[in-house]
Amino acid sequence: LTPAQRASGVARTFNLRAGDFPLLRLTLQPPAEGLQPGGTFGLLLDFRAAHASPPGSSQQPVCLQVVALLESEEVVLAPHTHGRSNDSAAMRKLYSEQQEVTAHLLSSQFVFSIPLTAAPSFKTPMVSHRWVLRFELTLAKPKPQRPAELLTEQLLWSLPLVVFPPPL
Repeated sequence: LTPAQRASGVARTFNLRAGDFPLLRLTLQPPAEGLQPGGTFGLLLDFRAAHASPPGSSQQPVCLQVVALLESEEVVLAPHTHGRSNDSAAMRKLYSEQQEVTAHLLSSQFVFSIPLTAAPSFKTPMVSHRWVLRFELTLAKPKPQRPAELLTEQLLWSLPLVVFPPPL
């Protein structure tokens, strides 16, 4: 996608995998004018690829649960942290958390709203403010020697978002 397409309301699709196995297809559907404070956007989660694995794929993980978090992150860059270590100082703010049990679903969806009073994305030499969608997926797959028992694991994934200031 071109920068103009990324900034507009063009849907973006991501294919998530767990190792060699397809897990889900995630589609971000922002509003036509792009993401702005006060705007609402949708996420479509499609699990059909994971359920369509060929017979004998005994190690195909199953997504049991999805937690989606909408956060902003403000980072004060290292030279401006005033006596702290050489690392940047980050502060996160959680705006919304949604979860869905997905063990037997073919698809699911989430809808998020960016608060009207929230700051848009920006970066200066001193500080940056960004938006991110964080995903926590709980997966299960059969134990290699005991297929009747399941191993669970967490898969974490983040999707940066660009939130534009509202038009004047």
